[in-house]
Amino acid sequence: MKQHEKEILKKEKVVSYLHSALTDDDFTSIMNLETTKQIWYELNKMYHGDKKMKIIKLLTLKREFEMLKMKESESVKEYTSK
Repeated sequence: MKQHEKEILKKEKVVSYLHSALTDDDFTSIMNLETTKQIWYELNKMYHGDKKMKIIKLLTLKREFEMLKMKESESVKEYTSK
């Protein structure tokens, strides 16, 4: 029984450490979660997303990069002020 109590205390400490290591915005996203597994899953989803989300982010970055290309009619000054 004593070992079980130690394990529970250890898990609560880890949750507390995770809470204290996060920014306020991240903390508010996970503050209602109780287990380290739930917290890890949510943080992973927030920062890495699922496969579909990664593809969307990549396509958005590609589009932004394409829009940064200098047009023939632009001067260097106009281009660098974007």
